[in-house]
Amino acid sequence: MATQDGVSGEGGIDFNYGGAPNLQLTATLPAAYDFPVSGSSATGPGNIELAAKYRFLTQDNFGLDVAVFPRAILPSASPNVGDQHASYLLPVWIEKDWDKWSAFGGGGCEVNRGSGSQDFCLAGAVVTRQVSSNLQVGLELFHQTPDTQGGERRHRSAPASNTI
Repeated sequence: MATQDGVSGEGGIDFNYGGAPNLQLTATLPAAYDFPVSGSSATGPGNIELAAKYRFLTQDNFGLDVAVFPRAILPSASPNVGDQHASYLLPVWIEKDWDKWSAFGGGGCEVNRGSGSQDFCLAGAVVTRQVSSNLQVGLELFHQTPDTQGGERRHRSAPASNTI
């Protein structure tokens, strides 16, 4: 994320495993970076995320896919990047598919009580269309309340693709 203070963020690998019918287990292993306008740059392991998504209603029996996707965000192993405290995201996601279209979204709140942090909520929605067998296009809208004391809300709209 680019700010007036510099650039920071993370990128990494997302591992997903179908643990059982309607159950997806996820582990996210990020590498984080912080390049401030002034001062020392830092890189290192970011906050590992562990999650289990369980779809408890399906389009076949309810008309919509509905899933919970609780996520534990672990403290960073690096003292220079990432959060030094654990947090917990508790979201609900909904999806509806018809013909070549798909709409999904949801949201939840994160318990985020580390130094300078605060609990926050987020919500997002995506619409996609399968254009060809190898191409799906879509649009994502996203909103998040401040996650730090005195922080700002975040909004985003961008191309997207995902499924529940």
